[in-house]
Amino acid sequence: MPVRDLRGRVVGFDAIQMGGDEASDVGLVCAGEIARADQLVLGLHEAQESAGDERRIHVVSSWIEMLQLAQSGVRNVVALPHGTLTHPRMELLFDLAPNVTFCIDEGDLTGGLLAFIGCAVKSVRDGRDVTFATLPEGGLSRLAGGQGTGDMTTLFHRRVGIVDRLIDVLQATINTGTLSREEGVARAQAMTSSIAPGVYRTLAGRLVIDRLQGAT
Repeated sequence: MPVRDLRGRVVGFDAIQMGGDEASDVGLVCAGEIARADQLVLGLHEAQESAGDERRIHVVSSWIEMLQLAQSGVRNVVALPHGTLTHPRMELLFDLAPNVTFCIDEGDLTGGLLAFIGCAVKSVRDGRDVTFATLPEGGLSRLAGGQGTGDMTTLFHRRVGIVDRLIDVLQATINTGTLSREEGVARAQAMTSSIAPGVYRTLAGRLVIDRLQGAT
């Protein structure tokens, strides 16, 4: 599977090996020195027109899911290799559209959900937004198998903001006793403080206090 940059140049390849009933990931390979592996996003060039029109890009964890969604009529979709997010990849996503929606199952994220959110939130600022789609049991494949664009549209409208998702994750760790409430609030405040100064960061800070610090 060729990986192209925004100019359409082939900058790498991603592949899987088919065998029996399962497919195994072969890996991501850069082509020359045009781009580093942590800068590659699958489907970037192909999705830019529809992403610009809709001002939103949907992000999945593999090119197979990306192709399934494209066949279901969702064109503004790209894939993160191995579900791994880096700061350069996050900036590339915002080059496509000001609104980024992650449609990735937590089990497909390299490093875990909290680390993933921590990376994404650093690129957020006024005029940019990150949300997480609420996936059905069985993930995207259940809907991308030909049930039509109506189901996909409904799915992508069930979105949770990145700060709300962060608070949900930390609240769960507090409930299990992994973190104290003070530690959870401190973690949330540290992560939201990485948002660029502006209205977004101010509102994020208030949300942490209202939902996490004020929870009992």
